[in-house]
Amino acid sequence: MDGARRAFTVAASIILAGSLLTACASAQEPPPPAETESSGIEGRSLVFGAGGGGFADTAAASEERPYEGVIEIREGDRSGAVVVTVAPDASGDFKVDLPPGTYTLIQLSADGAGIGEPVTVTVGPGSYEDVKLSFAPL
Repeated sequence: MDGARRAFTVAASIILAGSLLTACASAQEPPPPAETESSGIEGRSLVFGAGGGGFADTAAASEERPYEGVIEIREGDRSGAVVVTVAPDASGDFKVDLPPGTYTLIQLSADGAGIGEPVTVTVGPGSYEDVKLSFAPL
């Protein structure tokens, strides 16, 4: 092989190799974005009995019904910042998306006062913590 032919063969080989590398690199698709897993709190808000200053009938005292008030969700403990308030549906069920962390749920009366016992839960990544809130009116 003479020098010109050898130079041509080398140049053609380099161009072909470069073209193949470019084609292979462009044929690879980037990985799909990672799906974030939802997390939060879901549950039910209930009231026991009919209220009105005590229970004369023990059957009425044990009867539960959906609570029609709102639930305040605070960051951390009871003194933490309010993250969101949620109104349960007609069955008392609620669901709220929240990032992982610790939250305290407080049922609120019509005048905004906390009623019942606050419930503190820790939400993990990719999960919904199931909570049952309840109180018996006086």
